[in-house]
Amino acid sequence: MKVINDSVSDEILMNGYQKFCYSFSKILLVILLFPFVYFYSKKYQKQFFKFCFTYQKEGNVKINDDQLVDINSFDYHYYDCKIKELNKYGYPIDWKKENYQEFVIKNNNNEDISCLAVIQKNKSNKWVIGFHGWT
Repeated sequence: MKVINDSVSDEILMNGYQKFCYSFSKILLVILLFPFVYFYSKKYQKQFFKFCFTYQKEGNVKINDDQLVDINSFDYHYYDCKIKELNKYGYPIDWKKENYQEFVIKNNNNEDISCLAVIQKNKSNKWVIGFHGWT
């Protein structure tokens, strides 16, 4: 291993340290905003729990007012990203179905877990695994 710089200047240490120091104004701001943060966190926590227990996790759903698709499919993923306009946030999407592979794996309870894999155009040894779950 090559050592680039074996000593750090005091100026660099102090600049880095000061980024994490609290000032009187920062502490006062936290104290003043705490009631708002507490109130809104309670309000949105209730909405989030309601969403978690009413969110459809399996079955079919109607999209585009006429097309019935499986909720865990490429077509639904495409529709969901399109209505949320994720491409305007720099979400790199190549919307050709041949660039995706759908498959199902079984969990310990022998239940289906639907998967969507992006087929890479350029071969590499790099991987990204994304997942989410519900209680």
